[in-house]
Amino acid sequence: MSRRAACFKSLFLVIFGTLGLEYFNNSFNYVSDSTKELISQDLGMPLVGGGAMTQRSVEDAIKIGFRLFDSAEMYGEHHKILGNALKKSGIQRSRFYLISKLKIEHLTEAQHQISVTKRCADSVTNILKDLETDYIDLLLIHWPGKGRSFKNCKGRCKIMKRSEWPERREWLWKAMENEVFRGRVRNLGVSNFNIKHIEHLISHAKIQPLVNQIERHLLWQDTTLERYCRDRGIHLVAYKPLGGKSTIAALQNNMKLLNLNRKYNKTLSQIALRWSTQRGIPVITSSTSRIHLQENFGTNDFIISDEDMAFLDNLPQLGRTNYQGQDDVD
Repeated sequence: MSRRAACFKSLFLVIFGTLGLEYFNNSFNYVSDSTKELISQDLGMPLVGGGAMTQRSVEDAIKIGFRLFDSAEMYGEHHKILGNALKKSGIQRSRFYLISKLKIEHLTEAQHQISVTKRCADSVTNILKDLETDYIDLLLIHWPGKGRSFKNCKGRCKIMKRSEWPERREWLWKAMENEVFRGRVRNLGVSNFNIKHIEHLISHAKIQPLVNQIERHLLWQDTTLERYCRDRGIHLVAYKPLGGKSTIAALQNNMKLLNLNRKYNKTLSQIALRWSTQRGIPVITSSTSRIHLQENFGTNDFIISDEDMAFLDNLPQLGRTNYQGQDDVD
């Protein structure tokens, strides 16, 4: 190759590489650090995060590049586990996006609004102490309520009337708004809420919910709820990206889907995660295996074609695998 040809080749690669990188960054908005983790342009939230995990798996996830972590009061000691791992990492708090969820007992055990306000304030204090931080990025109501069809329902939710739940959620939301005004919580949201739950809440709220965290996967896309939330500026965050045993089995038996695995040289889990994040919907994963954590994080280096996305959008729907009677309450 002549020297002139080599120069033209080098110039072409520089220009093409720059344009390609600019397109990729504009489409998916990389965090500007060495991990190259993708973030939601609208939320400022990483698109792939870790959920209820052991301290070892949280530490592994941080080393791999995870910066979004989801926790909840009902996850036992997980706030402490997460706090210890974050401290051990030596990485600045501002580099992480931390989500926590308030347990349903705040709705079932408190008898009046003053009690709910105190319970919420005490919970936030304890969460901050365990996380060893002075703010929570996003605080959610974990459930809108649990109906009698939920066989493992504990406490008063077995005897509560379905009409009692909306007022209890109002009380808790006002208490959560107080935590935003105090500066201890940055954003508020809900989890496992359906349209009627959100409708009632936003009609009484001073601060609108930023997020609705729901079970969402290829075989439970709930497009009606997705459209409703999008039209109101509420972002979805997905959990259980493969669903449960029944949906995983169905996905593994779909030959056309398996062909996509081979086409993109990616696992079923990576295809499922990319399908969600390519739409700008963050996903919470709960793997404790370092290999699977690396796979989950490795969804930021490929793009599913429009044709293949359309195929994934139209898979037969099997439904939720984590239903806990929430539709049985007003």
